[in-house]
Amino acid sequence: MSNVPESPAAPVGAAAPASGRGIYRGWGMVLIGFLCIAFASSAPPAALPLIYPEVMKEFGWGATAATSIYFWKQISSALLALFIVGPMIEKLGLRATMVFLCVCTALGMMTFLFVDSQWSYNLSGFLFGMGGTTILVPVKVLVSRWFNRNQGLAVGVVMLGMSTGGVVVPLVGTALIQEFGWRVAFASLSLGIWLVALPLYLWKANDQPSEEDLIREAMGKTADPSAIQRLRAAELDTTYGAILRTPMFWAIAVGLFMVGMIDTGMLQHTILYMRSEAHLSPAVAAATLSGTFAIGIAAKLIAGKAYDIWSVRGIQFWYAMLGVSILSVFLVSDLKSAIVFTVFRGLAHGGLVSEMAVMAKHCYGPRYMNRTFPVMTGLYGLGASVGPLFLAMIHDEFQSYAYGFIMFASMAFMAAALLFFVRPLYRERLQALG
Repeated sequence: MSNVPESPAAPVGAAAPASGRGIYRGWGMVLIGFLCIAFASSAPPAALPLIYPEVMKEFGWGATAATSIYFWKQISSALLALFIVGPMIEKLGLRATMVFLCVCTALGMMTFLFVDSQWSYNLSGFLFGMGGTTILVPVKVLVSRWFNRNQGLAVGVVMLGMSTGGVVVPLVGTALIQEFGWRVAFASLSLGIWLVALPLYLWKANDQPSEEDLIREAMGKTADPSAIQRLRAAELDTTYGAILRTPMFWAIAVGLFMVGMIDTGMLQHTILYMRSEAHLSPAVAAATLSGTFAIGIAAKLIAGKAYDIWSVRGIQFWYAMLGVSILSVFLVSDLKSAIVFTVFRGLAHGGLVSEMAVMAKHCYGPRYMNRTFPVMTGLYGLGASVGPLFLAMIHDEFQSYAYGFIMFASMAFMAAALLFFVRPLYRERLQALG
């Protein structure tokens, strides 16, 4: 057996492994990941729904044309996750991958200053999509390298960066749009990447936990030869190609595609639905989206802990909750009912996206996480690229979101059912070895 692949030997001059006392060093990586996601990954998806009404008004577009940018953004992210990010992490490392994705995202956001047509609008989406959601991959791989026993909780804390950004960006973005216009507003949000996320990652991130660190976190004890051997022995005796050919992997893949399609479609159309069909004011509609992210803050911690305890079954529960939350949209008719929907939607949305890292590690272990997790992210991204456009097309065809919402709820329950075919193989082996 080779060394645990997610914890390469510390380079000369690296900080010494932490002792058994004090705060575990991995929580420092969680803080870095939280800030990187808040500034580099949260702003684009949270800001896009704000500009849809603006571009529809300026260019005279329908919902399909306005939301088509999200399709191109997610296609770009998905292609990178499926074919580029995994090999890049293995060959060049997390640091180089993070720099590449951050720079692509920031430059892509700045191209909004030059949007004057449908093609330039979609091109900007494709360019900033080269980073954006894909930045979640190196950040969550970084954190997952440091955690086994508390991986779900740690990833949930990191994903609070997405919720925090989702709370702040709609409010700040709305004010910036009113003051400077949608082009300058969107481009200015890239400053968080240039000034905070990228410098912080380069300065403080350590993607090489020692075996002593890993034993302490995974087994609650100091490193010894037998503990290290047990950690290594839990790795699956298989190959990456064999994993891709299993029915279990494809059950995960189809479920992630549908969940990405559903959750992102709902996020991108919430404001449009609240304004056009629920007849809420722009301020209340924006507050509904912000409230979804705000409630998602607590939901991420709860879901992360649930994933640590129940693993795949906890994820299955959250997928079913997603279906219930979509059906609750039909209750919305005023401020009070909008609050009810926001609570259901925030709880369901808050537990999503973080589940991919947990499934990748619980099912296949750290040896294959560098490859399986980006692929899972890419499959989720493909679904996310289709979801908003699919919902927009249904809306434009029937002049209503009702049919699309019913289909989305049904698909969420199907995704939950598919997880009956999934087992956390690596986690079971690790638990059996003590």
